[in-house]
Amino acid sequence: SVSLVAGYGAFLGSPIAQPGDLIAEYTGEIISEEEADRRGRLYDKQACSYLFNLDKDRCVDARQYGGKIRS
Repeated sequence: SVSLVAGYGAFLGSPIAQPGDLIAEYTGEIISEEEADRRGRLYDKQACSYLFNLDKDRCVDARQYGGKIRS
């Protein structure tokens, strides 16, 4: 879905039970920051990216191996 506040994302249809509850796992291929930069340039040209930073050295790329939450 699209939010007028934050753009694309996953949104719940009802409130969560408690703050901090797990909603879903963002799954995909764990890649280096350098590989994410390389892929990011390609994805930007295609206007479609599923990169998510884990920390300063690693990212998750859900483009090919992602689960439901990436949609």
